[in-house]
Amino acid sequence: MAIETADLASLIRKVRDAHAKPAPEPEPLDPPKSAKEPKPRAQTPAPEPAVDIQDLHAELHADELLLERILGLLYRAKKRNPLSGAVSILDMEKALGLEREAATFVMDYMKSTKVIQMDDKSRMSITVIGIDYLRRSLGVAKVPASEI
Repeated sequence: MAIETADLASLIRKVRDAHAKPAPEPEPLDPPKSAKEPKPRAQTPAPEPAVDIQDLHAELHADELLLERILGLLYRAKKRNPLSGAVSILDMEKALGLEREAATFVMDYMKSTKVIQMDDKSRMSITVIGIDYLRRSLGVAKVPASEI
């Protein structure tokens, strides 16, 4: 009889749990409550663990850097070829050393905010909004007083 990996992992987990946790003691039986006693209120659910702000900040910062790298690549492609300047996803992955899954969320965000556009061949190009965004994020363009 062959033991599958999942069965073996399950057995190991059970043995570790049995040794790590002592058996719970049985709770004493409560005497019956009289009808005059108020019913206990429903317990509020335990609050969810707080988001670690430092981890969230680091993740947002990493996404912002990736966004700037992608926009920089698309900006240079547009500058070399103003009529098209489109870059395929495969070329972007090679140039930036990324896997497609690593940039999926950022790419969806960029398309939603119209910072980039996709053509009918799934090639990306930077938009005017994207160029303005890149210039502001790199500190090249001054922010108009209306945006402060």
